[in-house]
Amino acid sequence: NSTRTMVVHAARAHSMQVVMVTSAGQGEAKTSLASQLATSLAGAGSRTLLLDADLRDPSLHALFDRPQGPV
Repeated sequence: NSTRTMVVHAARAHSMQVVMVTSAGQGEAKTSLASQLATSLAGAGSRTLLLDADLRDPSLHALFDRPQGPV
């Protein structure tokens, strides 16, 4: 939630609408951070869309127990 608070304040100050979580390597907790941030933002009432753009090893579908692909 503290990360959410920092993101919300920065978004208001700089008119941001998009946040991207990325890193140069594997195993650096991108998925964990992005999913927890999205869950926190949605829980606070913000309209939230979380996309898994990892084309080689997508994992959000498993984390949220959703089918991989269009429904």
